[in-house]
Amino acid sequence: MKEAVFSGRPNNVHLPLPIGGKHLYKHTDVVSKDTVVQKIILFSRWGVQLETDDLTRRNLTNKLNNAVFSSNSHFVSLIDNIHILRCADWDAETDYDSALARAVSDLNLLQGCLAAMDGCGAITIGTVYEFSSNEAFTMYRTSSVSIYVHKVERDWVSPFEFGALLMRTLNNRRLRDAFETLTPGASWFDIYRAWESLAAFHHGSHKLRSAFPGESKQIDRLTSTANSFRHIAGNSKKNPPPAMTHDEALTYLRSLLLRSAARLPQPRSAFEAGTEVQVVNLTTLDGKSGELKFLTPPSISTNEPSSFHDDKLATLE
Repeated sequence: MKEAVFSGRPNNVHLPLPIGGKHLYKHTDVVSKDTVVQKIILFSRWGVQLETDDLTRRNLTNKLNNAVFSSNSHFVSLIDNIHILRCADWDAETDYDSALARAVSDLNLLQGCLAAMDGCGAITIGTVYEFSSNEAFTMYRTSSVSIYVHKVERDWVSPFEFGALLMRTLNNRRLRDAFETLTPGASWFDIYRAWESLAAFHHGSHKLRSAFPGESKQIDRLTSTANSFRHIAGNSKKNPPPAMTHDEALTYLRSLLLRSAARLPQPRSAFEAGTEVQVVNLTTLDGKSGELKFLTPPSISTNEPSSFHDDKLATLE
């Protein structure tokens, strides 16, 4: 069995790699003969820079890093002041394109959940990082950023509530499709697509309506408006007076999604009670270095990953 030793830590900070070769480091501190604290240090091969407004970045980082359910949970680490979204589930990807595709899908889910619970700005992927076991890294560059409106901070949900929603939706295809679709900036077409995914989760629109008794008229307003606008999007002269505004439709559909997700079983943590989970942050001032690979063109769409790389290299020190 392979053994992973964490670079820069005492020699006792190690354990056999979990099944699948995912990077997870465990360290046990004996505080006293009656108190043992287990520390889990998260690591991953791939990571992506989060490009968004400061409020969204801070909220998502707090949510993810304080609601780690397993070694495959998403987390955010820092390189200097750059926020990197990481996940050991992406480790199996062997190249930039496949890793980026996984990251784009998961990021859409994350911001769909965050938008439903707290509101958030659009989050896009900047630099893509590939980490080695000694904390060196290779970077592939992309970029874009948008700013949106949020709830006031005092009304944000807790990290545990966000983590529980994420765990419920990660492996539920219908709910995941719906949340991935309802990212900030979702169109009427996206709203209708998310509605169809939600209806499929409930095994049909009739059962969906039965799950929310007393809301049939509200549901009718949502579906009729979304159905009308998705067919004639962009032609304002043909648009009928909306039975529900775009913001009302997004808010109500997200409410239906959240209440539907809450019907699934409460997720359980894979870690023992009292386990301390740590995220490794790097700083280039400590001598960490990374190789930067420039992409051509310099900016690519995160919805359609580039299939090629430039051979031009640079080194950060």
